[in-house]
Amino acid sequence: MKKKNNERAINEKMEKTFGMRRTEVVKDCPAIKDLLERWPSLFCENQIKEEFKRITTVHLERTFLSRLDKYTTKLLDLFQKKGGIAGTKIKPMLDSLNQHPVDVRRDIVIRCLVEYLGESGEELIKDYQDVSQEEVKGDCSNHMMKISVLHPIGAQETKDPCCLQLNNLCLCAITGCHRSTTASFHYIRPLLATVSSLELDDPRKI
Repeated sequence: MKKKNNERAINEKMEKTFGMRRTEVVKDCPAIKDLLERWPSLFCENQIKEEFKRITTVHLERTFLSRLDKYTTKLLDLFQKKGGIAGTKIKPMLDSLNQHPVDVRRDIVIRCLVEYLGESGEELIKDYQDVSQEEVKGDCSNHMMKISVLHPIGAQETKDPCCLQLNNLCLCAITGCHRSTTASFHYIRPLLATVSSLELDDPRKI
């Protein structure tokens, strides 16, 4: 009989095998595709967060959001003073900030920070409407690191955790969630946690 909710069982098994897994990651430095084959649950959103907590004893999402909220006022002040090309990209996002609920406002602040630091939000994350996962993964193969969010048209919004599909060092979050492009920056947290947990070097170019 198929279990409908085996998240607890998966978490217990991941807890028991944590020491073995960390030894493999730190000592053996296996290829990501080998880790994906051996530990597939490690690349689902819930276990990405749990693994980060096992390593650091820090609750990823709660800590990230509380720090983001704490420094948002200072960040907004910096963003408003930013000039040049980055400033022109940031301004429209800031102008619409108060029109959105708190979760979207947080994502806008993250997007502004990406632009402020000289990175390209468009290169880091891309939303796809009504395309196959194979097409998304094929597009990802041209990038070292990227978040691709799949939004199937006409599908019911799902609360299932995203699953990170890997192509080389490109991590692609695939979900059925109907979220805006801005809100898709939600997936930066599990992406960065995966990079940290797998002891990966930050890529110089996305």
